[in-house]
Amino acid sequence: LLSRSLPLCALACYCLLADRSCLLPLLLTACYRSCKAAARIGFLRPTNDAVALQTCRSRCVLVPDFFVPSSAWQLCNVRDFGAKGDRHTDDTAALRSAVAACKTGGRILLPAPGVYLSGNLNLTHDNQELHVEGGATLLATAKRAAFPLMAPLPSYGWSQDINCFDPKIVKYKIAIGKLRHAPVVGAYNVSNITLSGQGTIDGQGGPWWDSCFACTHEKRLEECLDGGRPKLVETQWVQGLHVKDLTLQNSPFWTLTPSYSQDIVIEGLHVYAPWNGSAVIGNTDGINIDSCRNVLIQNCVINNGDDGVSVKSGLNSFGYNFGVPTENVLVRNITCLSTSRCGFAVGSEMSGGIRNVTFENSRLLGQRGIHIKTSPGRGGFVRDVSYRSIDAEISLGTTYGGGPPDGPKPTIDSLLFEDISGPCSFHCQDTVAGVCGNLTFVNVPKCKASNTPPERAEPHDCVQNPLYATCMPKPNGTFPSLQACQTHSDKCRA
Repeated sequence: LLSRSLPLCALACYCLLADRSCLLPLLLTACYRSCKAAARIGFLRPTNDAVALQTCRSRCVLVPDFFVPSSAWQLCNVRDFGAKGDRHTDDTAALRSAVAACKTGGRILLPAPGVYLSGNLNLTHDNQELHVEGGATLLATAKRAAFPLMAPLPSYGWSQDINCFDPKIVKYKIAIGKLRHAPVVGAYNVSNITLSGQGTIDGQGGPWWDSCFACTHEKRLEECLDGGRPKLVETQWVQGLHVKDLTLQNSPFWTLTPSYSQDIVIEGLHVYAPWNGSAVIGNTDGINIDSCRNVLIQNCVINNGDDGVSVKSGLNSFGYNFGVPTENVLVRNITCLSTSRCGFAVGSEMSGGIRNVTFENSRLLGQRGIHIKTSPGRGGFVRDVSYRSIDAEISLGTTYGGGPPDGPKPTIDSLLFEDISGPCSFHCQDTVAGVCGNLTFVNVPKCKASNTPPERAEPHDCVQNPLYATCMPKPNGTFPSLQACQTHSDKCRA
């Protein structure tokens, strides 16, 4: 442990010392803390000192190792287990057999050329890598039964895919009583998971989008779904996740969503989903980080029908009482194409809190730019978030909608905007909807002072709920009963 931690400590201190804009006492403190973080083989966490967050111009992230011990490593070629890869044959059983055979860790290989038709596929063991070669595609089947219903996320309570149900059952952005369909690729309660390759994972979302459009826009209730749409890739309670170099496209719902996970690297992705105004049901978010910690997202191109990169932490009372924030996140070098809605979003599901997040060096050419969105009654906080060197407009507000009227007010506190090209729009009502304050603008020429909310914020804190240990799903994705997932009595202070 010591031999591995010392080089990481040196790297962390070098990254901090190379930034001359930080004061020496601050550097010494940060280096000390980074050494402690390195000794835990984790990410460098920024200091909680507000001066550090406002003064330091960059944050160095320590990327955890992703490796499988050589003695346990296996290569499990899905063709050796009967996969045809001809686009027409259902290869689900063969793919699952390959995953089971690599139970001590190793690479599940989808070789090229080939289009492998599959239902829900879960990585069920530690140290597994799903590798889709360039020229190969993992294609989701159009058969809905291949994506069975599973329990809702405990920080959401019920399905949050509200655009696919009878409006009568939707309340505060939750479809009451509705479960959700299993993802195309999932991983639950495992560690050291990798998805890689130059190939494609295709969710074949068209039939799902059509049903939701008919249900919501054409009022044909017989087309409404029995559960929330599948996500393309979903992880829960995963420690050590690396997703790299793939093309992720046509997700029925959110594309890549780690939840309740930590030590995450996402890089080199191309994320695609069509958007044609109101003619297609959206919600095809690119990368959603939900109640996670220690995350690096970099070098991705996104062209989709909703938020490009979003940080979330549960919804309303479910997320508020679950109490697991998203924290320690660095997002950089992201391109959102002009034909998309893509942008950087915080929320609107943020009831568990969001803190220590940096977005930088990106071009957001889609309909949405920088969007910080909360709702009256949603609770939670957004604190210590920085935006640097981004070509985009800024939109901030606490009136997004969907929060219960008797819920606590959200707090937005200590945000930094530096070298942002676009204009600003603020809708923050500190008497009813929420509290905004401590916003800093550096070289944001189109943001007028008159648009700036009052520089104050109420005290706000949150006790993290130790559900990492008490509400674990099984590797097949099933959860304990909802009663077993009830949280302890500690709650955030409004």
